[in-house]
Amino acid sequence: MHNLADPLNHAARNYADSPATICSDVRLNYRELTERCRRLGGALNGLGLKTGDRIAILAANALQYVEIYMAVPAAGFVVVPLNMRHAEAELAYALEDLGTKILLTETGQLITGLHHEERMLHSDLLRSCGQPLPGVAIRIVGQEGNELPAGEVGKVAVGGPNIMLGYWNKPEQTAAALNGG
Repeated sequence: MHNLADPLNHAARNYADSPATICSDVRLNYRELTERCRRLGGALNGLGLKTGDRIAILAANALQYVEIYMAVPAAGFVVVPLNMRHAEAELAYALEDLGTKILLTETGQLITGLHHEERMLHSDLLRSCGQPLPGVAIRIVGQEGNELPAGEVGKVAVGGPNIMLGYWNKPEQTAAALNGG
């Protein structure tokens, strides 16, 4: 049976040390990328899924997307790419209609989460921003950057290891965007 992993396996055999992906400061050759995809596929197989089960991916164009897109079919499952620009209702429909068993998301940009989202497809709770993920701090601040009391309207300030370090070679724009970190 042929799947999306076949070209990757071919490249790993014939060009093992050649660059496969570059994403920010992470560079992987074909051998490394293939191994990461195999580990991910093994982890997915360990979840008790059946061959042909659908696994959705909702993520930006980054290394994790490439790994998931290759690993899912290689492990015997069907990859369901979702569009990040779709509305909540469109995403919920796609997940339900396709019988998706798992939704994989990129964590690099996530700052909040809800527990047991799969039970809330038709709940107003999906409109909530959820709770901050571990290591992420969220505050509501006024124009001067001072924290506002609960219920006040202001800007959302987010801090954590998953927030950008800054714009490349643009310290003034970085300072303005990050507003003091």
